[in-house]
Amino acid sequence: MPNIETSPDANGPARSSGLHRVARRTMLAPLAALGLLAGCAERSKVPAPPGAGARSPSWPAFQLGGELRGATSGLAPGALRVRWELRSEGGSRSAPAISGGMVYVGGADESLRAVELSTGRVVWRHKTEGAVSAAPLVRDGRLFFGDSGGVFWCLSLEGRVLWSFRAEGEIKASANASGGDVLFGSYDNSLYCLDASSGRLEWKFTTQAQVHATPAVVEGLTFCGGCDKTLRAIDVSTGEERWQAKMSGPIPTAPVGVGGAVAVGSLGGELACFEVSSGKELWRASFPGEEFYAAFAFSGGRLLAPGRSKALYCVDAATGRTLWTLSSRSGFEAPCAICGDMAYVPGKDAKLRALELATGNELWTFEAGGALEGPLAIGEGALVFCDLSGTLYCLEPQGAAVP
Repeated sequence: MPNIETSPDANGPARSSGLHRVARRTMLAPLAALGLLAGCAERSKVPAPPGAGARSPSWPAFQLGGELRGATSGLAPGALRVRWELRSEGGSRSAPAISGGMVYVGGADESLRAVELSTGRVVWRHKTEGAVSAAPLVRDGRLFFGDSGGVFWCLSLEGRVLWSFRAEGEIKASANASGGDVLFGSYDNSLYCLDASSGRLEWKFTTQAQVHATPAVVEGLTFCGGCDKTLRAIDVSTGEERWQAKMSGPIPTAPVGVGGAVAVGSLGGELACFEVSSGKELWRASFPGEEFYAAFAFSGGRLLAPGRSKALYCVDAATGRTLWTLSSRSGFEAPCAICGDMAYVPGKDAKLRALELATGNELWTFEAGGALEGPLAIGEGALVFCDLSGTLYCLEPQGAAVP
């Protein structure tokens, strides 16, 4: 039986690590506030997406997957208003994904929900074996995500379990994809590569500490930052390590591809950039007293690095030179998202800020009901995020037609 709960309301809202390989190959007023619905009725019909030409780009993965740049064109510029809000039990650092008119988002209540983007109506709910903090990966008509119980799930877009795989530790990071494979890290100190169609283990690479961050995929390599202070470049096709680089502290940040190079940060207050093919260090910058915990965003040569303790830093990706900073007493614990020439910045002070990417000038703010410590998703004309009060927000441009 599929592990699904559905909405009963159809109308509501020097290497010592190892490789294990298997035979391979704002100014905003709420329009609707909808409570989470649960039950055991028949599954609500998932709405069919409109024609491809009717919607802007989706956001189907954490920081858009692949190189994890977190940059899109999926939202009109200008101020936003609330389209809907959705309450859940407990706070959430969960990251949503947007695809095909749906929002897919996990929660601390050990579930993944499919929510209608236009209305906020919960279409179905899948019960997991632990909290879901990572953004689901939507790919080829399937959902891929892990939970804190150590289970990695593959679901249909209707919420049916297609397969599952059990790691030996909790899974906090999102999955990424390369060809027909999915990649994810676990707190059992390992990076896994599974066949996306069957869940078969292709290879497993073991590090010396937890793998907290989402792996990036750049030019046939996957980049894995670990709590052992080491960035590793691993061949996706074989699982063999190509090179590694040491940082001053654990690496909870997801690496990001920046045009033939990969950038990463550490809890030791360092940012560094390495050549993809060779691992040659291109630059390294130190920020005393800072911690880099969240993933980066990259566009137009600018790298946005949220600092957990002091500030958001905009860095020249070619040189490591700081272009501008946005200071905050609370700090920043979630990645930014870039849309055109604007940067959307979630803060631990419960404020979502819209900044000019080039200058860091603040354009507007939206105050949520709790700290913003989870990633954003921008797609199909909407911006979606969670706060620690347990609210999922969907914002839209001020001039948008009310659904």
